[in-house]
Amino acid sequence: MFFRNSYIREGTTYYRYASVDDFINSADPIGFGVTYGYNGVDAPGVYGTFGFAALYAQDEWKVVPNMKLTFGARLELPLYLDELEDNPAISALTL
Repeated sequence: MFFRNSYIREGTTYYRYASVDDFINSADPIGFGVTYGYNGVDAPGVYGTFGFAALYAQDEWKVVPNMKLTFGARLELPLYLDELEDNPAISALTL
């Protein structure tokens, strides 16, 4: 399967103010972020390809002549088929 993850946490942009008073009094923000596409550029996204492996086993057990139980177990494993990019901020963390 192929997918594009375009989940954007602040999908309509955001502004940062120095204080609540600055916001209330319409002061200029100290920072902002554009989190959507504009000028013909699509919103940022991450592309990937993955597969899915699964194994399922099922059995029946006859407890008494007129009662049986059916039970099963399923194991699943996602397979990411693209090499994932390294995030330096995460790689720099130590325990």
